[in-house]
Amino acid sequence: MTSTSGPSLSNVHPTHGAFIQEGLMVAFPLCFPGVTDPIPLEESRITALTMGENGVLYGGTGGRRAHLFAACFTGVTGAVWDLGPIDDATHCAAIACGRENLVAALNGPAGSRILTHQLERVPDSDLLQEWVFIPKPYQPCQWQLPHERILDLVAIPQTPQAIGITENHLFQIHIDENRSQVITEVDSTAHLMVDANGTAYGLDDDNTLWTFHAPTNRLTRKAIPLPSAAWREAPLVWTRNAENTDFYLADPTGNILSFSPASQTCQPITQTPLAPITCMAAIPDGRVYGFCGSDISHLFVFDPRSGSMTDLGVAVSVIERRRYGYRFAAAVTNRDGHLIFGEDDNLGHLWLYFPAIPHPASHA
Repeated sequence: MTSTSGPSLSNVHPTHGAFIQEGLMVAFPLCFPGVTDPIPLEESRITALTMGENGVLYGGTGGRRAHLFAACFTGVTGAVWDLGPIDDATHCAAIACGRENLVAALNGPAGSRILTHQLERVPDSDLLQEWVFIPKPYQPCQWQLPHERILDLVAIPQTPQAIGITENHLFQIHIDENRSQVITEVDSTAHLMVDANGTAYGLDDDNTLWTFHAPTNRLTRKAIPLPSAAWREAPLVWTRNAENTDFYLADPTGNILSFSPASQTCQPITQTPLAPITCMAAIPDGRVYGFCGSDISHLFVFDPRSGSMTDLGVAVSVIERRRYGYRFAAAVTNRDGHLIFGEDDNLGHLWLYFPAIPHPASHA
């Protein structure tokens, strides 16, 4: 693997071989290679990703039509199953997993809608034996706000429920019952956060966050102050830290902030080389990876132990055929500690990143 990259913020000269030295990047098509056809070129912009409890990845696309898909990358398995196109939908805003079903938030020319689909039961083996994938139908969810664009949707931990926002409202989804409930009006922007206690966080007015405690249906406006920034100029991007206790937030200028639900404080900790940050995710050893930049995005890594920020350059894969990745809209970490990025471009791929194992001396 090769890449043109700047290895650090203090050295912007291009360096070849960053993805050999820092990790391995592979672009995986939206199909089972050699067996099935990929999602069509103009319907394959990956806009949403989430991990299911059984290690299955779920995603949604946008373009001429939206699709949902499931993927498995455990062991030596590598396969993506197209769950099917969705007519009159051109954008998947978010996906969340319940106990038995997933729920997807979709937008299109005819308005917004919520659909559910059964979770896929992929065996623990590496799919080297005979197996079959049987497509299942989407199920419509009762939905009261088809005239409003859906911005985000997140699962509430340990429950079959999800919390979402439209341009003007906060709503709740009972995933396994295929029904929704409008909670109240909010003036927010994507995206939401939710902590282990079932409290959701969204951007409010005047550099603040509102909170919504799902178990008690309690909304608190302007609950938590944020550092001054033009927060509404770009969607709020966030990820959990490695301990799943606190969050990292990104502001529109490329600052990464640490947010603690326990103390309700939010502090800047580092800045990326480009802005805005479009997606990021943390791996088990604490490092945070993501993409930044509006046109040709760069992959970055932030190590909170050393405080170092490194620009790894533009994503490129030469497996199967040479492909560059310029725009990314979603990121997750799988149970093996590998990163998966969703390419927001025609003929979108899932980009798997296998981080290099740092030398112990580098953190002494």
